[in-house]
Amino acid sequence: MVAIILWGSELRNKKVLFHIDNEGAVHIINKKSSKSSDVMILVRRLVLETLHHNILIKADHVPVVPFPEPSTKCISDTNSNSEPSMDSITEESARLFSDSLAGNTWKSYSRARSVLASFQLLYTLDKVWPVPVEQLVQFIAYLSLKHFSPATVRLYISGISFSHKARNLEDTAKNFVV
Repeated sequence: MVAIILWGSELRNKKVLFHIDNEGAVHIINKKSSKSSDVMILVRRLVLETLHHNILIKADHVPVVPFPEPSTKCISDTNSNSEPSMDSITEESARLFSDSLAGNTWKSYSRARSVLASFQLLYTLDKVWPVPVEQLVQFIAYLSLKHFSPATVRLYISGISFSHKARNLEDTAKNFVV
């Protein structure tokens, strides 16, 4: 936003693409909307400046690649001919899987499975994986009637989809109806 305010006249009639490592900020900039009234003050100012200078803005998410912690694990011995043990391969597989998603994404996906389980319990539905398409459609309708935001519904379906893939099951969440 500061860039638009400072250099708005130089950016007049241009397209600006922001590369941001925060998915929430990307969503707010692209939708030009937020649930937070404080954030909306900034969004309104941003929209006003872009309209004033005829600037089209868009944001893309750039994933952060963390630097490895300094340790002996990061040092490879080029003279070593030994192969890693199966235990270390198993540990590395688990670590890679765990690191495949951000901590907050894991929490959100866990919450999605929890809300789905509550829904299944409430309506005495079978708790089976993969979740049947009809049950996913009913779950989406349930979330809608409970006034969950469309973004939260998409996040929950993504979490269920990830669970299908992690279990090497058919991903019923990718069905056209869902």
